[in-house]
Amino acid sequence: MEALQSLGINWRALVSQVVNFLILLVLLRMFLYKPILNLLEQRKAKIEKGLEDAQVAEQQLHDAQEKSNSIIKQANHKAQSIVAAAEKQAKDVTAKETATAKEKSQQIITSAKKQAEVEKAKAILQAKAAVGTMVALSTEKIIREKSDADSLDKIISGINE
Repeated sequence: MEALQSLGINWRALVSQVVNFLILLVLLRMFLYKPILNLLEQRKAKIEKGLEDAQVAEQQLHDAQEKSNSIIKQANHKAQSIVAAAEKQAKDVTAKETATAKEKSQQIITSAKKQAEVEKAKAILQAKAAVGTMVALSTEKIIREKSDADSLDKIISGINE
């Protein structure tokens, strides 16, 4: 202790200062240091939670984008298959309608040919009937003229006289 006094240090004052410092340290630690550390821990926890939430949101966004891309690809594929099916069906319908139209046109042509043949046959029959009638009339007229030739000669001779 004398060494301390020779240096000009009062050991009682030093001890009281050390005690005062320790009391101040305990008080600061209880009332200031712990609340500040708690506040910093809470802030750190909020920041970490915010970062985790941001990562989760980013992952969800990435998943949603992948899902939307997948849905778009599926929709495009489905649309292409629908278009292909519609084109095939249109071709089938066109081919069927073309075949039906050809068949109907053949039927119309065949029917027209048959009708033309029937009309031709009728015309031939009518012509034959007309020729027959004309022949009969001509024959009748000739026969009458022969029978009337004598009477005609008499009429002619009577007119000339």
